[in-house]
Amino acid sequence: MAIVAATFREAGWETADEKQQHGTEIEYLGLIVSAGSAATPRGGILCPETKRRGLLAEIYSQRASTQKIPLALVERLTGRLGNIGQVVAEGRAYLAPMYALGAASQRGSKRSRAHAALPSHKRARAGAFRSPLVSLCDKGPTTALYRQCLEWWTNALGSTVRVPLATPARFPEPGEPGCAVLFTDAAREDGTGGGAFLAVARQGDTPLFFWCGFEWPDDI
Repeated sequence: MAIVAATFREAGWETADEKQQHGTEIEYLGLIVSAGSAATPRGGILCPETKRRGLLAEIYSQRASTQKIPLALVERLTGRLGNIGQVVAEGRAYLAPMYALGAASQRGSKRSRAHAALPSHKRARAGAFRSPLVSLCDKGPTTALYRQCLEWWTNALGSTVRVPLATPARFPEPGEPGCAVLFTDAAREDGTGGGAFLAVARQGDTPLFFWCGFEWPDDI
């Protein structure tokens, strides 16, 4: 570490000693990268526990809010969850509605109505007016989607958040714990298609059979 730091300084690149890390776990961009530990024998990328709990506290606070909150809090939470999206990849689909609310313009205030009354060339120069406050209780579609995203992230952050550094060398076989087997038949010619998903699972010694028998919509 000392040799690397000295080489950087010699090249003219300043380094902060307090930010230098070594060992089997390092913190990188707010996440923990582990080469292997008791918690992650194969290594992995983890969300620090304090950060996970802090995010949940922010989400709970916004979900419970009955008053307008600063738009900056919406943008802050969206940005922090975007960072966690590096670990929870499926969560990226639940970020777009959050960005949409953060980018929304206020149209109901006196100032925005005055802005709308300006000639088009002056409106272009003035730009859109964004309220510093936003309500998470109104019934607009953008806000409703934002609340749904908060609910999804609440569940996603309900336990330890981590992904492996690499895929397993071997994929699980059907019947092994955590391995789901899904079947589907989308054929419709002459009514031969089942149009349903089937899955077989096991709860203890009892086999379970799941059947979703709705027909496929015409656009599929």
